[in-house]
Amino acid sequence: MRKKLWLLVLFLLPLNVFAASGSIKASASSSKVTLNNNVTVTVKVSSSDTLGSWQFNISYDKKRLSLVSGDTSIVGYGDGTYKSKSYTYKFKAISTGSATISVDNAKIVDWDSEQAISTSAGDLTLTIKEPVVINYSSDNNLKSLSVEGFTISPEFNKSTLEYSATLDANTTKVKINATVNDSKAKLSGTGEKEVKEGNNPFEIVVTAENGSSKTYKLNLVVPEKDPIKYSFGDKEYFVLRKLPEEIPVNFNHSIIKFNEEDVACLQNEHLNLTLIYLRDGNNHENFYIYDLTNKTVRLYNEIKSNDISVFISEPTKELKDLEKTTIEINEHEVSAYQIRKGSNHYIIYGKDVSTGEGNYYIYDKTLKTLGLYSPEDVEYLMNSNSIYKILTYALGGLVIVLLLIVILNASTKKKMNIMINKLTEEREELISKKKGKRKDDLN
Repeated sequence: MRKKLWLLVLFLLPLNVFAASGSIKASASSSKVTLNNNVTVTVKVSSSDTLGSWQFNISYDKKRLSLVSGDTSIVGYGDGTYKSKSYTYKFKAISTGSATISVDNAKIVDWDSEQAISTSAGDLTLTIKEPVVINYSSDNNLKSLSVEGFTISPEFNKSTLEYSATLDANTTKVKINATVNDSKAKLSGTGEKEVKEGNNPFEIVVTAENGSSKTYKLNLVVPEKDPIKYSFGDKEYFVLRKLPEEIPVNFNHSIIKFNEEDVACLQNEHLNLTLIYLRDGNNHENFYIYDLTNKTVRLYNEIKSNDISVFISEPTKELKDLEKTTIEINEHEVSAYQIRKGSNHYIIYGKDVSTGEGNYYIYDKTLKTLGLYSPEDVEYLMNSNSIYKILTYALGGLVIVLLLIVILNASTKKKMNIMINKLTEEREELISKKKGKRKDDLN
């Protein structure tokens, strides 16, 4: 009897211990969903043995969820190599509350036995909530604004966006202080700042917690220092610290010490010149050549014509047989030689500021133009001028002699008149040719 009982236990044991089972369950990374957001749901089919086939349906709360992607009715088949299979669904939360996603009609068939096995279904419940709203501050106002040691204008008001302050002439650094109206706002543009002569614009930016910003503008003006009063010889000048915007060509900005103070100047290596900017007793401002060794100054006068710029200076030698005079160039008198009395053309001496080379130039006083002329050309002009004078005087004398002869010999009056007229015509023709030659030389 006892032996029969054991045989029955052994017969029934495999059915209880080795019977295959499976499940089809729905899951999500989080059971909490924010309204109007999407949630991904995974349905996993799994078995203790190899999957043969399976099927299931998905149902969900359509009042709170909307299916975005995924098939709600599944029938699948295995190939004898795996024990699980997953499906992905995407739902959108459309209403707050509790929403259930159910797995219905869950069935799994074993690969080996081709028999349906015990299958459990796992449903999923989601909680849909309103989004958490964070109210960020939009306050991007300043509470205070100041420049340490100076008064800003107008008086600070959080709604006024532009201010100014006049600093001392020697100021090189200032400290800008400001506080925000809302402690959650961010501030930029404050602290120690470098300033220089003239207007120094700064921006102080307040960025609110919600990202909106407001810009306050601050103009800090450093006045120009007083010019340095100084006497060169018997004349008194003011040495100006600031140069004008328009400066002579081929000069570079530099700094020299003047009475232990830094003064802006210009330097030209080719001309070996240093220029400073002076104001004379008549309040006229000009560049002057500054002799650092002798501490003297003389006016810098420059002519720009075509593609050259010439610094006018005294001739290196006297030009004989030409009348030395003065002409006004750029409202200043300069030494010059007039080629012929009454002519608008003068010979002046100058140096090319780009090369430092000195030359004589023909200056047209009417057109205010320059033309390069060599000393040989000047000599030619002078010699031609002398020959012209000699010929003119000779012809004039000849005419006088002929007139006397006519007076003494009335019988040959008619013949002499013809000769005189011919000589006069020749003289006028010579003068006309000479004038044309001179005009060509000057051009």
